[in-house]
Amino acid sequence: MKLTFTYKIPDKPGFYWFCNFGEHTPVVLEVTRDYSTKRLWAQNEEFSFEVRETDREKVIKDNAEVGLIEPNEDGYYYGEQLWCYIPNPYLPGGKKQVEPDCY
Repeated sequence: MKLTFTYKIPDKPGFYWFCNFGEHTPVVLEVTRDYSTKRLWAQNEEFSFEVRETDREKVIKDNAEVGLIEPNEDGYYYGEQLWCYIPNPYLPGGKKQVEPDCY
């Protein structure tokens, strides 16, 4: 299985690879739904934030203001968000998919 980053933000709870080309990314985050607002939140032991679309033009402008005019070697700018859904694993035999159950 090949996992690939995309600009598409999460639309359901689960585990995701996340990268914004910051200090501690890429990283695996758990995305959960706030039951009162129905909004999605991404979290790990270090930080938590609401999942929202980013404006690429604003990211490019913000980078230019601090002297980061060129994208990195892969063509992405610092602050752009990339996401990759991590599907739940199957038990041996491949018939039953398991979901995380932890506290």
